[in-house]
Amino acid sequence: MKQELNTIRPSSAHRWMKCAYSAFAEGLLPRSSSPAAEIGTRTHAVAAQRLYDALKAAFPEADITAPPALDADAHTSDIYEDCVDCYVKSVIEYLSATEEIVERAGIEERIVRRVHGVDIWGTPDCWVYTRTNRLYIFDLKTGEIEVQAHGNEQLRLYASMVRASKGLHAMRFELVIIQPRIPNHIKSECLNYCKLAEFTHLAGMCANAAAFAKADTPRHAGNHCRYCPARDLCFENNALARALDAAFVANVNSFDELPIEVIANIYAKLKDVSAIADALSALLKKRMSEGEETEIVKLQTRKTKQWAISSPEELADALGCSLDDVSERKLLTPSKVAKSFDISDFVTTTETQALVVCSDKKPNK
Repeated sequence: MKQELNTIRPSSAHRWMKCAYSAFAEGLLPRSSSPAAEIGTRTHAVAAQRLYDALKAAFPEADITAPPALDADAHTSDIYEDCVDCYVKSVIEYLSATEEIVERAGIEERIVRRVHGVDIWGTPDCWVYTRTNRLYIFDLKTGEIEVQAHGNEQLRLYASMVRASKGLHAMRFELVIIQPRIPNHIKSECLNYCKLAEFTHLAGMCANAAAFAKADTPRHAGNHCRYCPARDLCFENNALARALDAAFVANVNSFDELPIEVIANIYAKLKDVSAIADALSALLKKRMSEGEETEIVKLQTRKTKQWAISSPEELADALGCSLDDVSERKLLTPSKVAKSFDISDFVTTTETQALVVCSDKKPNK
C-alpha cells in the first residue's frame, strides 16, 4: 500500500529541516487555532487587499496578481489595524527607496514546487520581481516575538519556489520581514543565486525525509522544538518524559528526588496522558476486533484477566515457561510471578485479584 506523505510547508521548515519526525508528529494532531491566530489571519487578508491597491497605484505598469477576495465580514471583524497600515507603508517605501522598476508581483498567491519528489506548497505574503532580475519576498508577522530574517528557512523557500514556479530569471534575492509590533520592525537578508540554490538542494533532501517520516524516524531536539505543536508527544524533547524515564530506569520507587516543578508538571499532564491512553486503548480494541494481532497487545490485554489455573501444565502454558519452573510453586501472587519469571510486562503488583494458583499435583515425569 502506498504510504501517505506528510504535509510539508515552508512555514514549518525551521522544524522539519532539523527534525524530520516533526512533520509526522504534527500530522497526528488535529488542526487547531486561537483567537489571536484568527485575528492574525484576518489581518493578513485585509493587508493583502490594501497592499494590492497600493502597489497598483505606485507601479501601474506592473503585472500584479490580485489576492483572494475578502470575506464579507473581513472589514467588520477584529484585525490588527496598526499592523495593516505599517505593513503596506513599509513595502511601498522599501521598494520606492530602491528606485527599481517593478515588472511582476503576487500577493497571497499559492505557490507549489516539487523538490526531490516532494510537493512543497505555501503562500507568500508578497513577492515582487524587478527589471534588474531581483526578487523581493515580503512577509508580515503580527506577533510580538521577534523573528529574524537572516537564515529564515520559510522566506528562502518562498524565494526558491517563486523563482521556479513563475519562470523568473532572478539572480539576487532580498528577503524582508515586516513585524510592526516590535521596535526595528524591518529586517532583511540578501542572497545571490548560488547561495539560494545550495539552500534549495539541502531543503529538498530534508523535505523528502520529512515527507516519508514515520513513528520510528529518529527525533532531534533543539531550539526548533520551542513552538512545535507536537512537543508534548516527543520524548526526545519532553524533559518531563526524560526525567520519568531516567527515574524508572534507575529503579526509583519514589518521586521524592524529582524537583517540585517536575512533580507539578507530572500532575498537570496526567489528564492528557490518560486521554491519550484511552484513545490508544480504544484503537487497539478496534484493530484487534478487525482481526489484527500483535504479541505486545496479547501480553498487555492478558493482564486484565482473572487467573484461576488448576495445574502446573496450565500455569506453564500461560506463563510460557517449562514445567520444571512451576512444579515446586504452590501459590503465586502477581508480584511473585513477575519476580520469578521476569514477566512484569503483563503482571503487576497492583492486580491483587489476578491470583495464579497451582495445585499440589506435580507434573508426571
